[in-house]
Parts: sequence; C-alpha cells; structure tokens
Amino acid sequence: MKYVFFLFAFVIYSVDANTQTPNTATARVEMDRFMVDANGRLLKPPADYNEEGSPYYSKEFLPGSVTILKGHTYHGLQLKINFHSNEIIFLDQEGNEMIVAQPVERVVLQTADGIKTFRSGYGPIDNHDGNSFYEVLDSGSISYLKYTEVSFSERQPYPNARFVRTYRDRVLYYAAKGTQLQKLPKNIEEIPALFAGKELKVAELIKKDKLKLKKENDMIQLFRYVNMLQ
Repeated sequence: MKYVFFLFAFVIYSVDANTQTPNTATARVEMDRFMVDANGRLLKPPADYNEEGSPYYSKEFLPGSVTILKGHTYHGLQLKINFHSNEIIFLDQEGNEMIVAQPVERVVLQTADGIKTFRSGYGPIDNHDGNSFYEVLDSGSISYLKYTEVSFSERQPYPNARFVRTYRDRVLYYAAKGTQLQKLPKNIEEIPALFAGKELKVAELIKKDKLKLKKENDMIQLFRYVNMLQ
C-alpha cells in the first residue's frame, strides 16, 4: 500500500510540475518579447529632492497588461502610470524599473477597486495631446473619460537643505465620440445637449434619479444609460 501511495503521489507531482512549467516558460517568453517591442529603457533614479504626494496612479506596482499602439497586448506585467509625464513604468525580470519607450494605446490595471482601463490616442484638448492617458469610466457610442492632471512645485525649506517637490492633481472629465473630446459642462442642465437625439430621455433620467454632475457614479450611470439606448 505504501508503494502504491508513493507512486500515486509521484504521478500527481509530475503532472502538476508539467502543468506549471509551460506557464512559467510562457510568461518568460511574453516578457522577453515585451522587452524588445516596448524598447524599454531604465528609469533614472529620482533627483536629489524629497517628494510630497505622487505623480503615479498608484505608488505601488499593480498587475496588468499593456497594448502597444497598433500592436500586441502583453499580459502578466507589473505596472505604474505616471500622470505627469504620461509614462508607463514596468518591472523587468530582474526587478528593474523600466519605461515603455514605444507609444502605448491601452493599459489595464488590476486594483483593489476592480479593473481599471486607461487609453491614449484622443484628440488634443486643454493642453493634452494624443499621448495623454484617460481612465475610461464608460465606453460606447460616447465614452465617459477621467483625466488626472498632475503638476508640481519645488521649494527649499532652508539654505543647503534638499529641495522638496510637492505634487498636486486635479480631475477633469470629458465625453468622447471616437477620438474627439468634449469637456463636460459645469451645469447638469447642459448635459443633455451632449447627446444629440436623446436629450429628452437624458433630461428625464437626470430628473427622475436626481443625478449630480459632480458625482462620478451618477455620471457613469448616465453614460451607461445613453450607451444602451438604440
């Protein structure tokens, strides 16, 4: 009986090992290909200053995928998005922080709040260009986008001290038809005009559900409703 049990355990271990090996090999091939296609370059260490705040969507690396512009999608990456520089940072196989040097079309991150999708390639608006990344809150015939604008200031607390760089951000919202962007109006009463041919239904929804322009979830509800209309 002991021999039979040992043989059974060995078979199970062998099957499991054989199952895991291709996954590991596939991940390494994927990373090798991404390193070539992304043309990654090493992230320079920060300059001699202290930081307050952060230019990143998340200070920590998050699992996700990257789609190179008009190219392949690479999965199983560890990623950060720098909203100030519009750069995508990833960890290579040795744990080095690298910058994706090729234009990126889409980034998908797995966060504690669920899957988050970021896209570039939209038309210029408000000093943003085609390299700027927008979080896609809802998509369809007209998409609801969120842009995080990051700026910084520097100060030297006293002579010979290290400079302190302080990051600040503000959030802007846009409606997108294809790649064309339109900034959301400041008043909820002006929202129906964004949706040609559907103004009455949109106005009814706003009134019925008492939607607020400044509440992100309310606007997600509105855009989802509009994108479901025929």
